[in-house]
Amino acid sequence: LAETLGRHVFGGIATSPLWTVTATDNHLSITSTAPEDATSTVPVPGSKRKVHDAPPPPPVDPSAVYRNLEATVEFLRNVPFRGHPGLLRAVGTVLWPRIAGDVIRSVLSVAIPLDRARLEDFKHVEALTKALETRLGPHGLGLTGPEDRQLSKYVEDVDTHFAEKKRRVMLERVRDLIFNADHSTTVVSMPNQAPDHPFRFPTCAITLLARDLVGIVTGALAEAASSTPRGSRDLYEAARSCLDLFRALYPVHHSARLAMVPVIAAAFHNDLMYISHSLMTPPCPFPALLTASSAPSGPYLRPMADLVPLFRRIASEHWSSQCRKQATVVKEHLDAMGGLTDTHLPNRTPAVEGGLKRVVHHITHLGKVLVPVLPRGVYLTTMGAMVEDVAARLTYMVLALDNISEDESHQLYRLLHDVEKLAVVFKTEVGEEPHVRRWVPSWRKLLRVTAMMDMPLVGIVEHWTTGALKEAALTDQEVRGMVRALFSDSPLRKQSLDQIR
Repeated sequence: LAETLGRHVFGGIATSPLWTVTATDNHLSITSTAPEDATSTVPVPGSKRKVHDAPPPPPVDPSAVYRNLEATVEFLRNVPFRGHPGLLRAVGTVLWPRIAGDVIRSVLSVAIPLDRARLEDFKHVEALTKALETRLGPHGLGLTGPEDRQLSKYVEDVDTHFAEKKRRVMLERVRDLIFNADHSTTVVSMPNQAPDHPFRFPTCAITLLARDLVGIVTGALAEAASSTPRGSRDLYEAARSCLDLFRALYPVHHSARLAMVPVIAAAFHNDLMYISHSLMTPPCPFPALLTASSAPSGPYLRPMADLVPLFRRIASEHWSSQCRKQATVVKEHLDAMGGLTDTHLPNRTPAVEGGLKRVVHHITHLGKVLVPVLPRGVYLTTMGAMVEDVAARLTYMVLALDNISEDESHQLYRLLHDVEKLAVVFKTEVGEEPHVRRWVPSWRKLLRVTAMMDMPLVGIVEHWTTGALKEAALTDQEVRGMVRALFSDSPLRKQSLDQIR
């Protein structure tokens, strides 16, 4: 009997206010007030539906549900169970836990607000709920013991349920943000911070996802600071769970793009550094998160700063992996040239020239897409390391040549002169002179070696004696080797070699 009543009578009215209960002398009418075309749409995790397009939960009016419950119980007491109150109480013993569970799951949990400022309004729901259980007491379903007060216990512990609901909603939102991320970026800048500020965050581009994630976390921490000890702990752990979800799920779900698209990898690096910075410099103090030892019953909470090294390490690992991929591409272009020997021959010029052009194009294009995304220091360090590999390897290739004809030297001078176009990647601002030598130690050495291809012998000796070649980190052995490769044996060459000591 209780199972039948629970399924066919109370199953609907205990879960939705879209029912109207009308009781007459011998008849109970339960009709739906829901629109015929009403539909419920739930976004599928992983779909491309925008998070802000998801419909909010339908509003639930507990008072309407409670009126329907009271009217139904009153009808049962006066009509089918009239004269048999003991049987109604026996049925209520089995039926009430089901009704209470339905009300908690479908009515009270939905009625709990997501804004702490509105928790005060929930006291009205608490009063209605306790009044309902009182009226359904000895003369109704026989709710006499404390174990029958499930609804009252639930509404009295609203702070805990608020934190649990907040945590669930936060994690769902972060999950949807990750699944629906389109990698759109926005520039963050902190112009009011002094250049030597210990916690200064550089201007760079971060994804909208990272911006929203930080907003969710800091908002939860702000609420935790004004919550009860139990609520503070739950909100704090919810904030940490959001961060853990991001660092665990985002790199996996977007692994292909992070590996193949440098600008997305750069933005992810910035996201992690921005989150780390936000954890070190919260927008407001959170005294409730630093529980004193004098309150052993309170939650034990630790600052978020312990996550900073973890996020920074992930940022460094992912960006280093992307840099290695780009360096590998450049290395493959250089390997395809087959060295710098015999560049004056018709069958060798296209291979060397094509390889150098591909190197210059790849690095300059990479610089164009990364300069508006990365912090200036990270960008210059990244491009400097890449150009340094190119400059050092080309310099080594030239110095390894032991015999360079006049035609070959002219060809080498022309080809290597094009590599100087790489200096443009270090010009990060309009009107700024590129300081290539600061970021590429081998740059001046490559320029001097290239210039030597078009110098007379006396010019090379003069540059050596004036120290211009020494300033470019060229040793006497390297300069003497270049002289031997460029000029045939003669008394002048022998005299010049003696001067280069």
